[in-house]
Amino acid sequence: MYRVLKIMPLILSLLGCDVKHPGLWKSGEYDCKHCKMQIEDLRFKTAVITKKGKLVSFDSIECLLEWSKKNNLQIKDSFVADFNRPNDWIKFKKSFILQSNKRPSPMGSGFSAYSSQDELLKALNVLGGKQINIP
Repeated sequence: MYRVLKIMPLILSLLGCDVKHPGLWKSGEYDCKHCKMQIEDLRFKTAVITKKGKLVSFDSIECLLEWSKKNNLQIKDSFVADFNRPNDWIKFKKSFILQSNKRPSPMGSGFSAYSSQDELLKALNVLGGKQINIP
């Protein structure tokens, strides 16, 4: 009985937790909620966390945008992978988005995300394309 009481605060805190960050993903671990493709190329992955704490995964920025248009869920936060560091997440609203046909994304729109304006400009100079401001 003492052991149960000792770990009770931990159990209660875990039950009350919701997802605050998408975490570390492995290739093939998740499927895109919009197009149903398995998420293989982690440089393009995106995720939404709903107000209820549910994680919704996508294989590309364009899938996240299309899904968002069709679903009226309360979104707590959205994230995109940093193209140069695919294990790192960037809050979508703070990311810098490049659209370039020379960097095709899984769905073909050529969107990639960067953590800074400098990184986006480096990619833009090499690949061409344009910076996209997504509301």
